Amino acid sequence: MNPGNNSNPQASARDKVPGQRERMKNNYENSRQNLLDVKDRVHNGQISANSEEVCNVSSVYLNDTITYMVTRLSDTKEDFEDKGVPEDSIERIDEYIGQLEEQQEKLEDANDREELAEIAQDVRKVWHDGSKDLYKFRSLNVMNGIGNYIDEADSISERLESEIERLNESGVDTTDVELMLERYNTLIENASEYRELALDEEQGSSESLAYMQQAVDATRQANDVLRDILEFLKDHRPGFANLSDDTNVSANGNGTAVISGNFDINLSATDAKLVVKDLAGDATIEMDGEYERITLEESMGRGTPAAVYLDFTGDAHINGSRLTMMVSGGNISIDATGTGSTVFTGEGTYATDSETMDWAGTYSTEDEDFDDEEEIEIEVAIEGEQSEVKIKFNETEDEFTLNTTDLNEIISEIGNRTSLTDEQIEQYMEIDEGEDFDDEEEIEGEDFDDGEEIEIGVAIEGEQSEVKIKFNETEDEFTLNTTDLNEIISEIGNRTSLTDEQIEQYMEIDVDEHSVNSTMNVEIDEGEDFDGEEEIENEALEE
Repeated sequence: MNPGNNSNPQASARDKVPGQRERMKNNYENSRQNLLDVKDRVHNGQISANSEEVCNVSSVYLNDTITYMVTRLSDTKEDFEDKGVPEDSIERIDEYIGQLEEQQEKLEDANDREELAEIAQDVRKVWHDGSKDLYKFRSLNVMNGIGNYIDEADSISERLESEIERLNESGVDTTDVELMLERYNTLIENASEYRELALDEEQGSSESLAYMQQAVDATRQANDVLRDILEFLKDHRPGFANLSDDTNVSANGNGTAVISGNFDINLSATDAKLVVKDLAGDATIEMDGEYERITLEESMGRGTPAAVYLDFTGDAHINGSRLTMMVSGGNISIDATGTGSTVFTGEGTYATDSETMDWAGTYSTEDEDFDDEEEIEIEVAIEGEQSEVKIKFNETEDEFTLNTTDLNEIISEIGNRTSLTDEQIEQYMEIDEGEDFDDEEEIEGEDFDDGEEIEIGVAIEGEQSEVKIKFNETEDEFTLNTTDLNEIISEIGNRTSLTDEQIEQYMEIDVDEHSVNSTMNVEIDEGEDFDGEEEIENEALEE
C-alpha cells in the first residue's frame, strides 16, 4: 500500500515553499473528511470495516496527518533558528521529524488495519514526546527573552536617571518621576528574581511556568511604568512638542525637524534632505524648487517606501493623515497644523499655540530611543490560520487581518505599514497564539487517542485538590493549592498534553463536604486542526 499514490500527493515537508503549511493542513482536513465519510458508511452497513477502501482511506489520513505534523515541526525549527535557540534544541526537533518520517516510510508497506494501528501508536508517542520537549524549549526561549530585556533595562535606567537629574538641575520638580523610576527598578529586580527561580525548577513544570509568568508580568508592569516616565520626560524635553486638536506649530532654524501624525505642512529649506513616509497612502507632496528625487525602486526596502528629495532648496507643501516628515538642512521654515508630535534639533526656535521654545541643542540618538520605547505597541492575536494585528505607532493606530500565521510574513507586513525595522517589531510585538502547543497537543491527543488509557481523578479537600492521572503508560500524582476547575484543567493539560475537552471527558471529581464549592466555568477553545476525533483511530485504524 502506497499512501503517496492518492488524491493528495505530498511534497516533502522539508521543502519549504510559500503556503506549504496551509496546503498540508488542507490535505489533512480533506483526508479527515474522507475518513469520516467512510466511517459513516461503515456504521450504516454500506461497506465492511475490514474492506480495502476503509484501509486505504485510513492510510491516506494517517499519511497526511504525519506530513502535517512534520510541516509544523519544521516551521517551529525554522522559528527557533531565527531566534537563536540553542543547537541541541534544534537537533531534538530534527530527531522527532526523522522519527515521524520513518513511520511514514513504514506506512508505505502497511497492508492491514493492525499495521496501521501500530504505526498510529508509534506516531502518537513521537508526537507526545515532541510536544513536551517543544514546550520546554519555548519556555527557555521566553526566559532568554526576559534575560535580554533585563540586561537592556539596566542601561535604560541609567539613561533615565541622567535625564531626570538634568531636569531637576534646571528647576523642574522631579519628585513624582523619581518615584516612578524607583518603581521601575524594583519591578526589573522582581522580574530577574522570578526568572532565576523559574530556571532553578524543572523546565515545563507547573512551578517553573508559574515563576515564568510572574517574571513576564513584572516586565509588563515595568513597561507600563516606563511609558509614564517617558511621557513625563517628553513633556519637558527641549525641541519636542506633542500636539492635539489641530494645533499650529511654526519653526525657524538650522538642523533637523521631524513631524509625525495627521498634518498639513508648509515648509522651505536650503540645501536640505527631505524624507516623507506616507503610512496611510493618502499623502500629497507639492515641490517647488531644486532637488534630486530618489526613485521608488532605489528607496525600496523593508518598510513603507519613502519619498526622498536630496539637495532640496525651495518650498514644499505636504499633507497626509498618517505621515512622518523629516527635513534636515539650513534656513528651515515650517508652518504646520495638525495632530501628532514634532521634534526640532539644532539651532532655532519653534512656537505652538501656547508658547515659544528653543530647538534642542544637539540631535540625540538617545532621544530617538526614548521616542520609540514610548510610541510603539504591537499586538498579534493568532486565531486559526489568520492573525489579527493591532499597532500603535507614534500618534497613529492601525488594525488589520492577515491570512497567515507565519511570523516572518507578519513582521514583513507590519514593516510595510509602519516603516519599523524587523528588530523594532520583534522587540515590541506581543503575540497571543493558541496554535503552537495547544493545537499540536490536540493532534496527539485527539487523533490517536485510545480513550481507555486516560484516567483522571480529582479529590477536592478544603482549599486543595489532589490529582491522580493515568495517561498511556505513565502515572502522576500532585497537589494543587486551588479548587478552581479552570486552573486544575490547565495544570493537567500542562502535564499531559491532553486538551481541555479530553480532560473534562475523563475527569472524575470527588468534592469533600467541607470543601469550598467549585463551579466549572470553562470556555472551550476549539482547536483549529484536530477537533473531536477521539474515535477515529479506534474505529477506523484498529480491529
